[in-house]
Amino acid sequence: MTHAPWFPRCAARYVPVCVIGWFLAMALTPRGALSFGEQLADGVNLMLFVAAVSLFLLLLLGLLKRYGTPGGFRTAAVFLLLMPVLPLALGGGGALFGIMLLTQVVFATALMPKPELLAV
Repeated sequence: MTHAPWFPRCAARYVPVCVIGWFLAMALTPRGALSFGEQLADGVNLMLFVAAVSLFLLLLLGLLKRYGTPGGFRTAAVFLLLMPVLPLALGGGGALFGIMLLTQVVFATALMPKPELLAV
């Protein structure tokens, strides 16, 4: 039985999860003085930044992490996926930060495909 490589399966699951998280975050974040179009443009730019960095970190993790347990792999993924979300906390993004943080953690702990790890 052949399986698709881990990273394409991971990306195919990550992108919809990230988009759903951003739609939820955008709906719950107050607009303030920005128009809807300005807020949407800012949100898309931030989503692309977070998603691109997250996918890059997942690619590196998949290339570098070959030994260990699936639990250890997922723990490493959680910590790596928190890094692209941290700038949102510094920008005072309350609900935006919380929802994206939760999205990244849920993906890494429950939705990320099981990695093919080599035996120790």
